[in-house]
Parts: sequence; structure tokens; C-alpha cells
Amino acid sequence: MGWRGLLVPELARFMGFTELALLSGAIWAAWHMPVVLFSTYNGAGPLWYSLLMFIPSVMGAGLILAWLRLRSGSVIPAILFHGFWNYFIQSFYPALTVQTPPSDMMLGEFGWASAATYILLALVFWHFRTRLPESYTKEIS
Repeated sequence: MGWRGLLVPELARFMGFTELALLSGAIWAAWHMPVVLFSTYNGAGPLWYSLLMFIPSVMGAGLILAWLRLRSGSVIPAILFHGFWNYFIQSFYPALTVQTPPSDMMLGEFGWASAATYILLALVFWHFRTRLPESYTKEIS
């Protein structure tokens, strides 16, 4: 509600989509840092690896969620996307795999497959930034 519901539309008043998506994603990543750094909310392997995978994932997700919020005019699609992604990445996919150290470093929120998927999806959504309402496409015109 806070990031996509309030922050993204407010940032859109002052900057184009690319800048607002990257800034809101960076703020969202920073929001997660205390819990990643100072609790057990991180992946298998060293902490630096979790950060190296998690930050691009959150940045990519931030772009996707900002696009969904601005395109729909509602926070609901962003909430649903985030909820479904968390369910699949935290519950559904792990139930389908045998957990080993290499699979743990590939799968889950802190795995390279998640980071790669989010980056690829973010590039697709960024490509379609011209489909956002005209008031959000300042840098393109």
C-alpha cells in the first residue's frame, strides 16, 4: 500500500517512469536490508550472495509493480502479483524440489533464478512503458 499506493504515484508527479521505478525499487530494497542483514531472512550460502541476488530481484520487482500500479490506476494488481510471487517462490516451488545447497542457491527469494527471472520480466515491462498513461511517460516523448 505504501510503496505502490502512495510512493509511486507521488514520484510520477516529478519524474518519468524509469526514474520512479528505479528509485521506488531502491527504497524498497533498502527497506528490506535490516531484516536481511540482522535476522534469518536470507538465503543459503554467504550473506553477500543473498544480497547480490536479492537486490536485483527487488529492483526488478519494483519496476514491475510500479508498471502494474500506474497502468491499472489501482494498487490491487501490484498486491496480487506480489502475493502470488511470494507464495510460489516461498511455498509452491520449494515443495517441488529436493533441497540441496546448490538448489538453495538457485531457487527461492535469494537464488540466482529468481534474480534472473525478475530482471528479464522487468525488461519486458520496461519495454512496454509506452503503454502507460501519457502522464507517466515523460522521458520517452
